[in-house]
Amino acid sequence: MKVRSGFVSNSSGSSFVIHKDKLTPVQILEIINYREVSELNNVGGYFDDFWEIAEERDCIRGYTIMDNFNMEEFLKFIDVKSEDINWLDRDN
Repeated sequence: MKVRSGFVSNSSGSSFVIHKDKLTPVQILEIINYREVSELNNVGGYFDDFWEIAEERDCIRGYTIMDNFNMEEFLKFIDVKSEDINWLDRDN
């Protein structure tokens, strides 16, 4: 987990949970390896801070302190249905 000290302007954290029964094995691998997949396909934007992705028994969890990378765009690109994503800590 990342820890920041001091003031960070325009920061916005975000996190999500997707149950694995809503994903294909390929989608799970693409989420775990989102940086490589997004760079190869030019999707999601730039990498200033990284998403921490955890594969648990029943779900995939993602968390970031600074959501400069557009994970929502990436998940849409790999055909994850928006109704299957549980977003937490969103500012919008």
